[in-house]
Amino acid sequence: MTDARGRAGLGRWLGRRSAGARPAQAERRCPSDPRRRYDATGDYLFARGLTPSERNYGLVNAYLAGEPAVVARFDALERDGALDDEALAALAAERDDRYDEAVLADFAEQLARQMAACLAAAARFAPSARALSAEVQGEAAAIRADPAATLDRLVMLTRELADAATSADAELTEARGEVETLRVSLDQARRAAEHDHLTGLPNRRHFEDQLRGRRGKDAASVALCDLDGFKGVNDEHGHEAGDRVLRFFADRLRRALADRALVARYGGEEFVCLFDQAGPEDARAALDAFRHDLGKRSLVNRQTGKPFAPLTFSAGVAPVDADPRDALRRADAGLYDAKRAGRNRVVVTD
Repeated sequence: MTDARGRAGLGRWLGRRSAGARPAQAERRCPSDPRRRYDATGDYLFARGLTPSERNYGLVNAYLAGEPAVVARFDALERDGALDDEALAALAAERDDRYDEAVLADFAEQLARQMAACLAAAARFAPSARALSAEVQGEAAAIRADPAATLDRLVMLTRELADAATSADAELTEARGEVETLRVSLDQARRAAEHDHLTGLPNRRHFEDQLRGRRGKDAASVALCDLDGFKGVNDEHGHEAGDRVLRFFADRLRRALADRALVARYGGEEFVCLFDQAGPEDARAALDAFRHDLGKRSLVNRQTGKPFAPLTFSAGVAPVDADPRDALRRADAGLYDAKRAGRNRVVVTD
C-alpha cells in the first residue's frame, strides 16, 4: 500500500540548460505512464526514509519529472544531507502547486524562439537557392560556347547548393528536436496534472472533464463513494497509515471495476466512478460485488502490527442524463442516504 501520482511541472524543457535539470535523466527518472510514475515516486520516498504523505508524493513527483525549482532544491538538500520531512514541508509552503503564469510564459517564449530559428534557417537558405538557380540558368545558356567549363561550374554550383541545403537542414533538424522536446514535456505535464498525487488515479479535474463529455449519451452512470469512518483511521493510526489505506482502496477499486468504469479520486476519502454503457442497477451490482469482497479483507498496520477496523464504504449512484453535473449531485444525495441508513451500502437515485 505505497505509491503516488504526480504533478509534473513543465520541467524538462524549462530546465534543460540549467545545472539542476538534466533532460535525459529527468525523462528516465519519471516514466510518462501514470502507474509507473506512481511506483517510481513511492520507491524514491522509501529509499530515503521520507514519510509517504500526499504532500511528499507531490513534491517527489515534481522532482522526478524535472520541475526546475524543485530539482534545484532537492539536489541542494541531497548534497547537504538535509532531505527530510521538515525540509519538504518548508519547500511545500513556498511552492505553488499549479501552472503559474510565469511558467507558461517561459514555455511560450521558448517555443517562439524555436519558431524564429526555423524561419531564420529557411530565410537564409532561400536567397542562396535563388542566386544559385539564376547562375545555373546562366550557365545553361552558355553551354554551347564552352561545354567543359560549363560542366565544371555546374558541378561547383551543385556543391554550393548542397552545402547550403545541408546547413539549413541541420538548423531545422536541431530546431525540430527542440520543439519536439517542448511538446513531449508539455504533454507529460498535462497528463500529470490530471492525476492525483497520492493514489495515481485521475483527479477531480480530469473526471469532471470526462463527465461533461457524456452529455447526451446513453447508458452512463456515475457513482460517488466515501470510506466509512475514515477519520478514525487517521486518529488511531496516524495520517501516514491513513494515506496507505487510501492508496490500497484506490488500487482495489480501480482493479475491481477495470474496463467498466473510470475511477478517480474526488477529494479526501471520496472516490468517483463513471460507468460507460452501464445503467444505475448494473453500476450498483458492480460496486456491491466490490463492497462484499472488501469486507472479507483484514488489514494490518505493517509498522505497528495493529489491525485496522474493517474497511467499508458507502456510495450513491445516479444515471447520467442531459445534465451530467446534476447526475453527480443526485449521486451525492444517494451517498448521503446511504450514510444515513447505516453506511456500508450502495443507494441508487433517479
